[in-house]
Amino acid sequence: MCKTRSAPNPLDFIPVECIGQNPACTLDLHQFDTHIIGATPTRTLLMDRPNLRIGYVNVFVNRFDECLDFFADKLGFTPVTLDRQFGYASFDTGSISFAIVATDDDSLVGRHTGLAFLVANVDEAHQDLIARGVKFAMEPTDQPWGGRLALMLDPVGNVYYLDVGHD
Repeated sequence: MCKTRSAPNPLDFIPVECIGQNPACTLDLHQFDTHIIGATPTRTLLMDRPNLRIGYVNVFVNRFDECLDFFADKLGFTPVTLDRQFGYASFDTGSISFAIVATDDDSLVGRHTGLAFLVANVDEAHQDLIARGVKFAMEPTDQPWGGRLALMLDPVGNVYYLDVGHD
């Protein structure tokens, strides 16, 4: 089960400790029968794989300096690696490394990334980010599953979730 901690400031991004990263939160999937949605019998998950985990995520941008300023100044992430010659910057975002990568291929830019930036309160964070000049594709909205999220845009139109996360 994932654990989150509350954050007093709505823009404090919440570190998440999940299965595979914290030895106290291990789960042996070989022990469970799992019903696959849309499949008819219940089947057993048999997994023989190395201990895989997500380590980093890269998002493509075509205006590197503008996006670097956005993530560092408007969102407050600290750059860890910065190489302007190769158009690469990674940021300290907690457990998973997040980076922007310059590209000349416009088809890779302006996409829904599927990435979520977690905050303590979506509505407060949304208002604070608007005050910082951040644009949104969707205001905070209640979701059918009971969550509440907003869709945030970077300067080149990539879309990110702004969410409280889930246990």
